[in-house]
Amino acid sequence: MTGATGIQAPDPRAEALGPTTHATLPGLPPAWNKRSLARAKLDAVLRQGKAWAASSRLSIATLGRAPSVAALNIQPDIFEGSADEANALFQGRYRFAGETLLSPNQTPWTLIGANPDWHEALHDFHWLRHFTAAGGEASQRQARALLDGWLKRFSRFDATWWRPDLAGRRITAWVGHLPLLLEGADLPLREGFLEALARQVRYIGRAYGAMEPGKGRIEALMGVILGHLALGQWGRPLARDLRRLDQALAQQILPDGGHASRNPADHLTVLEALVRIRTALANAGQVPGVELVRAIDRLTPAVRFFRLGDGRLATFHSATPGRPRGSSMCWRWRRPRARRPRACPTSVSSVSRPGAWP
Repeated sequence: MTGATGIQAPDPRAEALGPTTHATLPGLPPAWNKRSLARAKLDAVLRQGKAWAASSRLSIATLGRAPSVAALNIQPDIFEGSADEANALFQGRYRFAGETLLSPNQTPWTLIGANPDWHEALHDFHWLRHFTAAGGEASQRQARALLDGWLKRFSRFDATWWRPDLAGRRITAWVGHLPLLLEGADLPLREGFLEALARQVRYIGRAYGAMEPGKGRIEALMGVILGHLALGQWGRPLARDLRRLDQALAQQILPDGGHASRNPADHLTVLEALVRIRTALANAGQVPGVELVRAIDRLTPAVRFFRLGDGRLATFHSATPGRPRGSSMCWRWRRPRARRPRACPTSVSSVSRPGAWP
């Protein structure tokens, strides 16, 4: 209500209810104070130190070489690709993140001028599923040629394209399409692939502690866990990363089944990652942890709550429009009798808060 002078008059209803503060909202951590601010600054300094240590020359030099494994265990991709998209890739049309770049006669790894999301989509290798959908020797040759181009440029280390969450998505794509990449491949490509896979798994294990809390941690853990299973490493490293996953889920899954970022796109990304991990563990004869199963059971109904009439997700809290396919497929992973919740009071909040993570 505005007075004659144009000054906003106080709302008597708000005065009756009392002031609405950050701390009064359900599910949110307390507002900043001197102690929490000092702790946040210390955590940021410690993460910077861990990031420097993980990316140092000594750390990169000790990532090791390819392990001696008789065979790799396939971790199948749970999503189907498109033969039409594979045809576009054959023609040198790379359509990622709403942008198309043409590279019919040169490798895409040297292209410049695209937005950062386009380059991330190129480097995460999710497009391998399209070659698998198309099938045939031509798809295998094209996929191997693109993989070889990446290995020649980035297999040792690259601070930009070895970011743990991006490397986690790349590992997930690689181990999900091993027949496409390795059947009929020559020995140097096989050895280069195996060494790059093992080095990235080790690097994520070292750099994980330097990551900001958020969905990126789940993506990094997805890659490293599937990498362990593909390499047959079922000992202490796998147990350590499964414990890290339980800790991340305890921090990021809200009481109403939403994700701590309040972003529906992040919510769906985390759910997809967890389903990939659960499927890989089950295929390897491992029993998924209680926290993992519980998180999937809580996240899945909330996806339906965030779905709009056309199947796409709502776009609040910095979410961007996406394809409806993912949210529709996730509903198949629900627990029996799971219903769409009538409300998600903790996940849906219009108040910006200073601390997104406990």
